[in-house]
Formats: sequence, C-alpha cells, structure tokens
Amino acid sequence: MDYHNAAASGSKFEKNFSKFLNHLGLTALKRKADFERRGLIDLYDTLKKISHPEGWDLDSNRKNGTRGSESDGVILEYKLAYEHKGATKSGTTEEKIWWEFMKLKAGITPNRYLFVFAGKLENEYHATHFMEHIEQLRESGDERFTHVYCVKQTELTREWLNERYESNTPKD
Repeated sequence: MDYHNAAASGSKFEKNFSKFLNHLGLTALKRKADFERRGLIDLYDTLKKISHPEGWDLDSNRKNGTRGSESDGVILEYKLAYEHKGATKSGTTEEKIWWEFMKLKAGITPNRYLFVFAGKLENEYHATHFMEHIEQLRESGDERFTHVYCVKQTELTREWLNERYESNTPKD
C-alpha cells in the first residue's frame, strides 16, 4: 500500500527524468523490452538487474523468489546504471537512501552508478548528506565508490557526465 503517495510520486519523477535525458540527447533504458529491442540483453543482466549475494538479508524481493533488485534504468550512451530519487515533499528519503547505501557498501551495485536527486530532494538534509558521504568515500580511494557519483538533476548535463564517466571509464 502507498499510504503517503511515495510510489506514485517516484514514478512521476522517473518518467520526467526519462524525458529530461531525451532532451539531453540521451537514451534511458528502463524495461527489459527496451534492452531486448536493441539486442542489449547483456546490459540488462549486468546493469539493470542487480543480483544479491547469498546471505544478503536485506533482500526486498524475497517474497517472489528472486534474489536481487533493479536499478531505475541505464543511460545507454554511457552504459551507466542510475537511481533516480525525486519528491515533492519530505518523507521516506532517509529510508530510501539508507538501503541504497547498504547495497553500495556491500559491493552489489554495478561499479558505475549514478544517483540523481530531483525536486525537494535536491536540497533535503538526508539526500545532501548522502551525496557528501559518497563523495568522501570516492575521494578516499574506496574502490567500491570509484565510479559512483551523485548529482542534483538541475546540475546534470552531458558535460557533467563526460567529466566523470568518459574520463573514468574502467579499462576491461
């Protein structure tokens, strides 16, 4: 049940984010069919679907028999998984980002991950603290955070992405 309308609000923000990316000339892949149409099911399996290791006791999908979660989508041009958090009012931000941080810390998210905060979350205390903490961990040399960035949606541009992801593309 969505008693405080968080799921509906998040869905609206995610749809608007896809339009925002299109305006930047970028492609958001969100559904499995989006990946299949482009012959990119391998990207779906590695960037969209996030497998949880055995023993991960915070698995929110245990009820349907799967072990894992999903990123909100992938920015195709950068092969970059992203998580988009948006809100029109304060509420469940702390809980949302706590679980994201736990997944990052456990090393179960893709090694190239972008968190985008929109609406009131751009300046909300827990979100800004999360952004600062991720930056500190990345700058400390913690390898789990080398290619993890956070950005306010109003500050996201192709130039911003190029500075962080083209120059930091891991060598295979």
